[in-house]
Amino acid sequence: MAERTRLSRPTVSKVLKGLQRAGMVISSRGARGGYRLARSPEQITAAQILDIFEGPIAITNAAEPPANAASNGSAGSAVHGSAVNAAIRRALEEVTLRELAGLDSASLRVSDLAAEIRVQTW
Repeated sequence: MAERTRLSRPTVSKVLKGLQRAGMVISSRGARGGYRLARSPEQITAAQILDIFEGPIAITNAAEPPANAASNGSAGSAVHGSAVNAAIRRALEEVTLRELAGLDSASLRVSDLAAEIRVQTW
């Protein structure tokens, strides 16, 4: 998997361990060991994956609102930010791992994905 993703083995190992701690993948030992998805790729969303590594996605203001925010209208930006955050969250929840992996093609099956993510444990 490290070669295919062009990531170092330690990086791939850290990602897989994070996914395992979150219950997204299951590891097995032995000659045919590796990792497999704990759920089907249709049941895993981009939002869930991002939450594991980044926490809930949110747009925030870099600066504190001024003391007179209520009088100059800048307090409304928090309301708009909340609406933007909700829209981003909904969009991420609509994208599945199956779609991210490009498995909507009829030529690929879930078993192909399982074979693809199987990683040898050393």
